[in-house]
Amino acid sequence: MNLPLNFSFPQTYIGMEKQGLFDIANFSNEDEPKKQKYVWLNEMEWMTREEIINFDYDQDRSNFVVPFAFNANGDIWGWYLKDENIMPVVYCLHDDYEATYYAASFEEALFRQILDFSSQSNFYGEQGSSYQMSLDEARMHLTGWKLKFGKCFKEEWLSEIDRLLSMELKFYKYPSKKMGEGHYVLITPEECEYLTKKHLFFDLIDQNFQWIS
Repeated sequence: MNLPLNFSFPQTYIGMEKQGLFDIANFSNEDEPKKQKYVWLNEMEWMTREEIINFDYDQDRSNFVVPFAFNANGDIWGWYLKDENIMPVVYCLHDDYEATYYAASFEEALFRQILDFSSQSNFYGEQGSSYQMSLDEARMHLTGWKLKFGKCFKEEWLSEIDRLLSMELKFYKYPSKKMGEGHYVLITPEECEYLTKKHLFFDLIDQNFQWIS
């Protein structure tokens, strides 16, 4: 894609790429977080700078969105460059003309991913689905994120990760039975929303904008 002349990759992103954290070839099944070089996030599959520069965008999609990750559904995580004074992270559904403001910066998006991970159906109690993990596995990821993001995270964010590491799983019952019974979480969706508002100050957060014409 043709990147705007005034675009610069965030320093945190550049540093992570130089460490090899985005290279899937560095993924291993090591249980020790210090030995796991690839940085896994539940909803973000990373793109390198070379992949971003060579990304083939559909013509009807906004040139203001520079993708840096995607998920299993093909939805895009990107930097939104319409305002020269800020570079927020946005979440762009592949099959919807609207996208959503997710966080004010790359670093804030990483932290919000950890909060979202902790409140979603990623865990099992005694048994679960193939995509779910045990509490020990969850703590391994949390420890790894704290190690890898520690230099770019605020102290209060690191304190929240420590708090998550000390928690046990609890069963969250869905508000409506039509949604099913519920799932195990470290924090409830309501707690996640509270912590997002507490730590991430961004007046556009969760607002929508058109990214496909």
